[in-house]
Amino acid sequence: MQERFEGLLFLLDEFHKKVELTDSQIRRIRSAKVLPVLTRKLRPGEGPEQVRTEMRAMDELDWYIPDSVPFEAAFRGKVDMLSLPVKSAKLLKKVLEVLGCEQKFLSESVCQEVKPGGMTVRNIREEEDLLERLRCIAL
Repeated sequence: MQERFEGLLFLLDEFHKKVELTDSQIRRIRSAKVLPVLTRKLRPGEGPEQVRTEMRAMDELDWYIPDSVPFEAAFRGKVDMLSLPVKSAKLLKKVLEVLGCEQKFLSESVCQEVKPGGMTVRNIREEEDLLERLRCIAL
């Protein structure tokens, strides 16, 4: 299923390079339940939580496109994600943007923040050298 969807999306990308998609075509594609989305949600009466593939429309909320390997690894199984390899998602980014999926990319939806931690290690010799250079420059 995922391979067929991926192939169709590449065909659509090739078509779009030659002919611009109309608003009507974009609306029809966005409303069709053609996206294989990996989900962990349970249906009533199901057993333990398992990853399943559900067909969704682009207009539906709460699913994302994996366009970064670290983000895909961090969020796989935690959020509903399009069943598409990162490499393919990057190649298909233009057509997905034309279809209005800009906000669905994980890299657009996730705010990455790096905070330094641990002890500060000072290099006294280098600090003294830099201070001496600063004094010489200031004269």
